[in-house]
Amino acid sequence: MIVKDAKFLKQTCEDIESVEEAEEIIQKLTAELEKNKNGIGLSAIQIGILKNVSVIKRDGFKDIHLINATLKESNRPFVFMGEGCLSFPGVYVNTTRFQDYIINNHVIKDGKFVSKEEYYFYSSETEEMGNMGIAAIAVQHELDHCSGVLFFSREVIQQVKTAVSDKKAGRNDPCPCGKTKDDGTPVKHKKCCMA
Repeated sequence: MIVKDAKFLKQTCEDIESVEEAEEIIQKLTAELEKNKNGIGLSAIQIGILKNVSVIKRDGFKDIHLINATLKESNRPFVFMGEGCLSFPGVYVNTTRFQDYIINNHVIKDGKFVSKEEYYFYSSETEEMGNMGIAAIAVQHELDHCSGVLFFSREVIQQVKTAVSDKKAGRNDPCPCGKTKDDGTPVKHKKCCMA
């Protein structure tokens, strides 16, 4: 079952030391992703395990396993439109992500962890050489989960000019600035700009 409690999901995950435990968590994550056909990635914290392990599905390719992974270098930030999360179904936000980056990851080889540098690249041009597509966004999303960072904190609010209304926002109306809570619900005017 996927955890939907934002407070729990803001915890930082511990690195994993046992190959056997990593393989067991990967099996659980893969099984949970199979139940959620719309899901691309899932981290151990999302199934209640505070360990730095994630799985990303790639249609037609081998799944990506992140074990004790950390972001090493990132370039070219951009706004990714409509990012979602299995822990917050039906909620989509525009986020700041990187077009290319390098992570330090661990792979399992001959029953041991082997440290490996991995390069990821995102482009909307699916035929571009080296493009990982949506998986390159999912890796960043899952790295955030393992650090206790929710995708709401990466949200980019785009200012939209609207016609001026004579009606003022009431105390209990959503704040006109558009600010939202971690779960995506609007902040009341009295607790935001009115205060």
